[in-house]
Amino acid sequence: MTAIPELLDVMNRVYGKDVSIYDRSFLLKSIDKRISALKGISKKTYTEVLAGDEHEANIFYDSLTICYSDFFRNPLTYALLEEWIFPRLLAEKQLNSEIRIWSAGCASGQETYSLAMTLDELIRRHERLTPFRVFGTDISEKELETARKGEFESSEVGNITLRRITDYFTRNAEVYTVSGGLKNKLYINNTSVLSSQKQVDIAKLSLGEYKTYYLPKLNFVASYAFQQNDNSASTVLTNRTYGPLVGGSLVIPVYQAGNALRQVRAAKIQLQSSHYSLDNVKLQVNTQLKTALTEFEDQKTLLVIERDNLTLAKENLKISLERLRLGQTTALEVRQAQESYANSLARYYDFEFNMKVAETTLKQLVAGL
Repeated sequence: MTAIPELLDVMNRVYGKDVSIYDRSFLLKSIDKRISALKGISKKTYTEVLAGDEHEANIFYDSLTICYSDFFRNPLTYALLEEWIFPRLLAEKQLNSEIRIWSAGCASGQETYSLAMTLDELIRRHERLTPFRVFGTDISEKELETARKGEFESSEVGNITLRRITDYFTRNAEVYTVSGGLKNKLYINNTSVLSSQKQVDIAKLSLGEYKTYYLPKLNFVASYAFQQNDNSASTVLTNRTYGPLVGGSLVIPVYQAGNALRQVRAAKIQLQSSHYSLDNVKLQVNTQLKTALTEFEDQKTLLVIERDNLTLAKENLKISLERLRLGQTTALEVRQAQESYANSLARYYDFEFNMKVAETTLKQLVAGL
């Protein structure tokens, strides 16, 4: 059986990819799928295959992310957004106040574009000038690249109405491309990832430049010269020189080969380091977003539970006061009911504060995308 710790070590040490965040059972299922696809590979030797085959390691890593999406995938959800949630947002927004929507785990962008179309239609229908942006994030850079292109096969746009296809897509044979106007409202990246990607691009340029140091350099020079010298004794003797000048030089870097080789090696290491940094930033960004979203949902759930507890404590206090009035209980029971209500109220305020903190953190992360 494949040793999970060994697999985690290979993916992290050899390829710089941390897969320890995934559940053990999920990893085992993913391994089984890859073994079935490869055929002839046993669980015992799969880790060795990963260590020696970068292509297979990338396929395995991509298989860990669920990258399926569809336009208007859940019609009921979008009906609720169109008829209730979005109109309420527009009504509450002040003039020129921006609406921001985060599509987490957007895969190849269908959900992100669906949200943008729904909100854009509603704004145009009500003749509003409310600006909006839809942010799409996903752990798979391959899927994000597909989302940025906004190109979909005819089989993928079956859930979109003809009117929306006419308004928001251009067709070329069997490929439907999202219009530029809608694309401009989508931001399928974040600044941290973009910064790291630029470092990778710079490292690639440096490597390409250093590789040219190996090559001989051929220089050509061409000019036209004219010169006239008069005799100093004021005679009629005059010297004139004129005509084209053409030359060239060939430089072969024989003595600089060692230095060029060291520079190329250093550039390769820098490029590899930039790739590792980029993968690490992508993982950090997605982890932060998922953690913030989970924290917000947890605090929201706790707040709902405590709200119910507060209602019960309040009802219990009313009952205790009524029983005291009727002489059916003592002041001690009323005192206990009051303390219970006060404690529940304090916890409710704490949970409400924690939820606001989690919501603020989440909004700050989305705003920085």
